[in-house]
Amino acid sequence: MELQEYIPNQIWTCKYPVHYAGCDFTGRMTVIRPANGYLMLHSPCQIDADLKQAIQALGEVGYIVAPGSFHHPLENILSWDFQRIIVSHGDLIEHDARDVARQAWAKPLSGE
Repeated sequence: MELQEYIPNQIWTCKYPVHYAGCDFTGRMTVIRPANGYLMLHSPCQIDADLKQAIQALGEVGYIVAPGSFHHPLENILSWDFQRIIVSHGDLIEHDARDVARQAWAKPLSGE
């Protein structure tokens, strides 16, 4: 998987396979650089070493937007170094984001 520049120096995309509810389809992570300069990862995918390096070359990740519980995999997202997250209910969490994400994703993480 690799980043494809969509709008120069502002928006990049990365397509990835998703298997959800018995269906296979293609998901897309979008990396956006808003005016404040921090990167926003929307609909995050599996980030291997090469993709991580490509993202880090663009700048510092300031926001992770994970609109659903099928993002690949939630345990990996919780291992990332982030301070802010927008979880599926839409609230911007700016403090203790990892703990809030862990609570929000408790059920999907439990495998129930």
